[in-house]
Amino acid sequence: MKKEEVNEYKQEKVSFLIDYLKKNKKKIDNYNYQLETNGAFVYILGSSEVVLLPGNLSSYENGLIIKNEQVLKKMIKNDYFPVDAVDFYQYEIYKDKLVNLPDHVNENITSLERDLDIEILNRVKYDEEFFKTFNEAIKKIDLKKNKDKYTLSLSILLGEIIIKNKGGYWQITKEYGTYNPYYVPFVVLNDSKIELAVMEKIMSDLEQPQFFDLKYSYNYLTDPRFNMQLNPSAQKLYQDIKKERFGNTED
Repeated sequence: MKKEEVNEYKQEKVSFLIDYLKKNKKKIDNYNYQLETNGAFVYILGSSEVVLLPGNLSSYENGLIIKNEQVLKKMIKNDYFPVDAVDFYQYEIYKDKLVNLPDHVNENITSLERDLDIEILNRVKYDEEFFKTFNEAIKKIDLKKNKDKYTLSLSILLGEIIIKNKGGYWQITKEYGTYNPYYVPFVVLNDSKIELAVMEKIMSDLEQPQFFDLKYSYNYLTDPRFNMQLNPSAQKLYQDIKKERFGNTED
């Protein structure tokens, strides 16, 4: 980063910036406008300086004192704010590869093949035999210690299995953290256009990696009946459907 660019702004804690606004006769609710992307509040001071505060106004977060509004507009145009966010989403770790995820499919699956010593990429279909082989091979990996390393590759694999078995395509959705964008991958099923949050599922699974089961994750996302039985909020609906079809029976 160029020296003159750094001199165009200064990062400070929100608690400091609120006091800074008071010294410049600005109340916290007297902002000039709010950014449409990340919801950040913009305060233009009499000195032409600009104060940028996060949309959540959390005192432990960081904000910026910016030289002038022209510098702010440059940041808005680049869709990047040089702020260290305290609260960040796990998706942000993989931002660069998620924005163009289809370009990174082969490299991630090839990496898994190498680590697990099994064939993955060139399979025509992912069947019961594959799930059994994969689940045995993944036991070699300490997912608890290597969660960040494997989150992306396992998410891509799960998505590719769904695409090949069920028919679908990748869709990347742009969202915003405290300041900067991140990208969320979904697999959209061809027939129903249902969006399946494959990475969200893998991240949830890896919270308890000792129970990780790729077939379970696949069924959870692709079989509504399986999902209904696992989802407490859907259990009553599932039972009502069973009663309507089969009468009052017990599992």
